[in-house]
Amino acid sequence: MSHPSVGHLTSASLPSLIMPRPVNDELEELCGQLSDKKRKSEKITHKRSELESELKNLSQAIFKEVHNFPERFPWFCSAADLVHGYNQASKMMKVEHIKHAEAEDELKDVHTEKKALKSVLRLIEED
Repeated sequence: MSHPSVGHLTSASLPSLIMPRPVNDELEELCGQLSDKKRKSEKITHKRSELESELKNLSQAIFKEVHNFPERFPWFCSAADLVHGYNQASKMMKVEHIKHAEAEDELKDVHTEKKALKSVLRLIEED
């Protein structure tokens, strides 16, 4: 025999205190997606830091090499050779800048997706 006051909790005139199963499933799925996006964002942020550090180290190494080049290789001082070396270093720097820009773009995409998922989550929680 059920308690007489329990019937009123499930009456059509009052909202249910338990969320319907599909909403719970969707909420769990969105929370999972949000966690995945957070992990991806953290991974990209870490990769970005690594790339920035590598770029800084390469820049310093290139500067040292160019600065010490005539002393280390006195036989290799033609202007054409120096220009070629500089061009090679410039190409390497451009490649690293492109990698950095791609990482930035991916990070922006992750942040945009994260904001969208949070908005959807708020809407579901309001319902």
